[in-house]
Amino acid sequence: MHNDKDSSSSSIKNQSSSSRSSSSKSDWIWDVSVESLLNPKIKYGSMTDSRDGQTYKTVKIGNQVWMAQNLN
Repeated sequence: MHNDKDSSSSSIKNQSSSSRSSSSKSDWIWDVSVESLLNPKIKYGSMTDSRDGQTYKTVKIGNQVWMAQNLN
């Protein structure tokens, strides 16, 4: 028995998998500055990780300070 609903969902899966395979890792550009990923309208603080000396952006929301970046 053929079901149109099953057919359409499998064609969507096939489209998404074929579009992923056509892209290669060489298409990605990884040299993006941290500042370009942050919202310029927000005032950021910073903190330095004492374990390795790396500095990370923070943001204050209400009375809490949150990390604005993931740890490396």
